[in-house]
Amino acid sequence: ASAGVAVPFLVLFGSLHAPARNGEEARPNMVFIISDTLRADYCSAYGGAVATPNLSALAESGVRFDRNYSLAPWTLPAITGLFSSQYPKSLTPDGDHKTWILEMNRYEVDYEVPTLPMRLEEAGYRTGAFTANAFLPVVPGMMFGYEDRASSHPILLEDNGYFNQLPLLSATFRAWLPVLVDIRPHNTTQDLDRYAQAFIRRHRDVPFFLWIHYIDPHAPYDPPEDLRRVHEGPWPFFHPYVGGEEWGIPILGKNFFVAEPDQDYVRSLYEGEITYVDDFVGRIQDALKSAGVADDTYVCFTSDHGEELWDHGEWGHGQSLHDELVRVPWIFSGPGLSPRTISNPVSAIDLVPTLADVLGVAPAESWRGKSLGPVLRGEEEVPADVPIFSLGTSNKSVNNPQYMVVRGTYKLIQIDGGEDVLYDLATDPEEQSNIASENPALVAELGALLDEWLASFSPYFDAMPVEFNREMEQGLEGMGYL
Repeated sequence: ASAGVAVPFLVLFGSLHAPARNGEEARPNMVFIISDTLRADYCSAYGGAVATPNLSALAESGVRFDRNYSLAPWTLPAITGLFSSQYPKSLTPDGDHKTWILEMNRYEVDYEVPTLPMRLEEAGYRTGAFTANAFLPVVPGMMFGYEDRASSHPILLEDNGYFNQLPLLSATFRAWLPVLVDIRPHNTTQDLDRYAQAFIRRHRDVPFFLWIHYIDPHAPYDPPEDLRRVHEGPWPFFHPYVGGEEWGIPILGKNFFVAEPDQDYVRSLYEGEITYVDDFVGRIQDALKSAGVADDTYVCFTSDHGEELWDHGEWGHGQSLHDELVRVPWIFSGPGLSPRTISNPVSAIDLVPTLADVLGVAPAESWRGKSLGPVLRGEEEVPADVPIFSLGTSNKSVNNPQYMVVRGTYKLIQIDGGEDVLYDLATDPEEQSNIASENPALVAELGALLDEWLASFSPYFDAMPVEFNREMEQGLEGMGYL
């Protein structure tokens, strides 16, 4: 296969100049950063071994939620549920490939009522969204309410060498003298940094809401050399998608396999990606300072889901509800907050209501979550016994769907048609010992919570036909989901 020269897919809207802020508009700004596929336990900000100094500094100045759970272990259900503040639906159990593709087309951000950015627009905020996940721009409702927006495609490969501005010459040399070209995944994080910093400069005099969705550390893993713990490996980067086979990289699919000696190299690349995106979090904070708005701006950092790196025998995401896939960072910093760490479990279902509360806009009646603004301000504590739920559903899952409830230190996973799995995360944080058979009463109690939760919303798509979304399919395919 061949990989052509990549050009970022850009769609920019919005004016270049913003009106000056007056006294009535002196409201706080919000920078909402999502780092795609970032598991919490790897970050030094969460006690992990990977250096994340900027996230650590952000946590020290604000509130760090130590046990924040995603709504699902892959992007479409996780991110649409997050922005809708609703629990996502499951793909049809035992559905065929066509059924699942059509159902994936139906994930959306609920826009029957105004979305958060639409509410903020109505309140006088300037809104921007800069994303690097290939299919987010075509998800219905996802971009509603953003005046300025741009997308950069992460899976495209480009010549990163001397001829990167000369595509025809680069293609010629690649065919005849490949040693002269350096084909690498396109660096979307640099693109988003430029867009975000320009947005901050343009809107320094008006209240703004800025969503930045970095694709890093999602594959392809290609951190700078100085951020790699392991420098020698079988491939220059890890790109398990079409085009990667040119370097001998295994391609996601039925026979996907990475030999054990190469797995640590892959982990090291993922780790380097984490530090790389942490550096850009620092750049955004520097941009806020340079624009003179840092003291008036909240920064909220999270991820849509995590990544399994053979913790339970597999690589990637979507296949389970283990903590490496659903425990993600949530750090909130800004004016008027009470800096501390929250140890009790919380859920991404509460994230959008919290953003709305902090920025002073009314919540939607359809939002299932509740604001943790009082917790951020030190007015309330997070109760220890509130159940936290996630739904595992994926077109590559052999056990579809799966359901998770966490209460306190206990975590129950129910697998459709399979056995219950119970962990005590206090004594078994890596989830290696299923203690369900030893605790039938607790399994029944937590199972009843799952039953009550599933009865509170429609967990499956109805049979209504859907128009086929070719752009969505291409995005899913490019990101390795199909």
